Amino acid sequence: MLAGKYATIHTKNWAVPPKKPEPRVDRVAKGPCRIRLKDERGKKQETFRDADEMLKAMHAETQAKLAPHRFPDQESFENSAKQTGRGIWHTLLVRQITKLNSALWCEDCVAIPQCAGFYKMVHGVKTFTGACFTRGLVPEFTIFNPDNAGQVTSAGITYGWRMVLARLVNSGDLTMNQVVKTWGDVQHSDERGKHWAAKVKRYRT
Repeated sequence: MLAGKYATIHTKNWAVPPKKPEPRVDRVAKGPCRIRLKDERGKKQETFRDADEMLKAMHAETQAKLAPHRFPDQESFENSAKQTGRGIWHTLLVRQITKLNSALWCEDCVAIPQCAGFYKMVHGVKTFTGACFTRGLVPEFTIFNPDNAGQVTSAGITYGWRMVLARLVNSGDLTMNQVVKTWGDVQHSDERGKHWAAKVKRYRT
């Protein structure tokens, strides 16, 4: 039987299927738990006191597998508050750099979305210096924003202005004397100072 759009239909004696119960956790697993964990020699079965201990072991195994694919001192780079340091607005950074080297100019990077970079002319050809940054407040040191697996991709890297300066020194467009005189040196004794010292060591006079 077909009913019109506005027809009245009586459903008094229609059978209505019972509503399915929503899935929920009635209890927490208790007692010994068994799980197969992979080691260097293959698979092995381990017994844990309870589910919490098993989950901790699974988490530790996952972290051990991901460790070789992470950057050295990655946890330090993930500390955005520490890495921001003396942040500089990108407009000020551009003015400071182009004042020291008028042959440089800044524009959007085609190969690096949402980033701007410094360019120069080399034998009549526009050349990228390798120094780029994200518009807005530029942190002093590079910040890593890993994905859910703890891996860092190019999209998760926010370059610090110290990295911009190091790349400009490396390309020969700034000198270490100019850098130290304008922005000062890094006095930190932690990973920030270690990585900065490694980048500019051969350019110090």
